[in-house]
Amino acid sequence: MARKDGYWSGYGDYRYGARKKPVTLARVFAGEERKQIVRGIVDIISVWNSSPFENEGAARAGIRAAMCMRGHSWSVAEAEAASLLTASFLKIGAQRPSWEQGQREYTTPEENCRWCGCDIAADLMTGRASRYCSEVCARSALRYRDMQQRRFADQTYTDAWHALQRTQHEPIPCAHCATPFRPDAKERKFCSNDCAKAAIYRIPERSCKRCSTVFKPQNQDIVYCTWACFNEDRTLKVDRICKHCGITFRPPTNNPGNYCSRKCLGADRANWRFDRVCVFCDAPFVAASMKATNCSPVCADTMSKKKRGVWRPNKLSRVVFDHLFTKPINTTAAEHRFNFVCLPVRSPLTAEIFDEWFREAA
Repeated sequence: MARKDGYWSGYGDYRYGARKKPVTLARVFAGEERKQIVRGIVDIISVWNSSPFENEGAARAGIRAAMCMRGHSWSVAEAEAASLLTASFLKIGAQRPSWEQGQREYTTPEENCRWCGCDIAADLMTGRASRYCSEVCARSALRYRDMQQRRFADQTYTDAWHALQRTQHEPIPCAHCATPFRPDAKERKFCSNDCAKAAIYRIPERSCKRCSTVFKPQNQDIVYCTWACFNEDRTLKVDRICKHCGITFRPPTNNPGNYCSRKCLGADRANWRFDRVCVFCDAPFVAASMKATNCSPVCADTMSKKKRGVWRPNKLSRVVFDHLFTKPINTTAAEHRFNFVCLPVRSPLTAEIFDEWFREAA
């Protein structure tokens, strides 16, 4: 037997063939593009709790998936992901520990529980020693490790995938702060979530109604900077003059009340007068309420019958005549039913229809 590639050749070469030299694939990324990717990976793997290598698997999977989506084969993507991670770990000066050194419980003494740190009972240390003081601690440690691993792995996978996607796009200025950045998608316009929120948040700053402090409201209706200012301004009592009796009074709260009592309000309301126009006969009248629509009970009763579709004029008076000419009779459902009950027409009354109506009546 002879030595070959540092090994003794013989039966192994006869049985399995000569050892092949490892194949080294060419780098996919080079130059400034590779440096940009490595910087992105360094930012991802720099966030760790127990070891800088704890997010290596998720980062490697994210890089590999992004390269496969860009058309590279799995073997090329795997080799390039390993090469990029190796360069990233060298850049941060990370030295790969052993498996035991990488565990969370490596620094915990053997006589202490790996979860709560308490002393383990002597009967649990005999034979195959237990590393947990109770079943509760053992189950808690298992559940915590599983959930933490999933959470960090998912986040690391996503960050690695986005870091590689950014290499496909040229730097563009942020739509809010104008800082150049590489987007991970064509529709990306902002460099961060803070800039996106600031761009959407377009309500201008205003002064607090109570303390005059400049603040940013969450919507257009907010005029106080804090709830304390709102409550203080609401409970602020200011002297006012009653509009009816003229005496000075202080309302219980800061409301827009202008009367010292309900009695004054009722007495002043009895003198209120509003100029209105009747909706039936178009006659102007003075009403005690601004919601009045008819000048008399007759007009009110006529309009009520008309809306219900039961109005049948007995004679063609001047008021009825003007109303039929100025108010179309088929504008509502009730008035449309009135067309069939009272009049033989289905359109607004005109001079021709009026003459024909009189000829048929004669």
